[in-house]
Amino acid sequence: MEKLKVKINKQRFIGVGYVISASFCYGTMPAITQLAFISGLSIETLLAIRFPLGLLITWGYIFKKKLNYKLNKSEHLFVMSLGILYIGFAICTNQSYLYLPGAIASILVFLYISIVVALEIVIGREKLNPTKIICVIMSMGGLILVIGNPFGQGGLSIVGILLALCGGVLYAIYVTGLGAGTSENLNPIIIIGYV
Repeated sequence: MEKLKVKINKQRFIGVGYVISASFCYGTMPAITQLAFISGLSIETLLAIRFPLGLLITWGYIFKKKLNYKLNKSEHLFVMSLGILYIGFAICTNQSYLYLPGAIASILVFLYISIVVALEIVIGREKLNPTKIICVIMSMGGLILVIGNPFGQGGLSIVGILLALCGGVLYAIYVTGLGAGTSENLNPIIIIGYV
């Protein structure tokens, strides 16, 4: 019993480490992307470097662990749909970095959390309750405070705001799709590999 507790604690510690690492990497992405733009890289070039690198790492892991990566026709259509959504998200989000500071664009993209809550309620996966309503209202209020008046003096670029919001909506649909019944039978690493 004691060995099991130690193993669970070790796995939790490793999991927390992965979450912190992923959060750090995601948090630095806008700054690195904007530096790449300043140095003359286009969005297409940047994504053409980033996605194949992720592909090599992910599929290297899949092959090393000998995971079953074969999909049936409906699963192929499912991951292709997710891939299209993710590409749209990546393009919109990276385009928004051309018009907005990285922190502002990231905050706007994080609207996806509220959209996921709304989508989950609409499709019946979640129940509407006062806590969710308050959280979504507070989230929207925070976004309004961050954006301020985009049309006023010194305001933010409306194009950048729309691109970031579009990225957030596409990512929300992507995340909601990940919760679909088709994904329950697939290893999440396999989904990531195909997306």
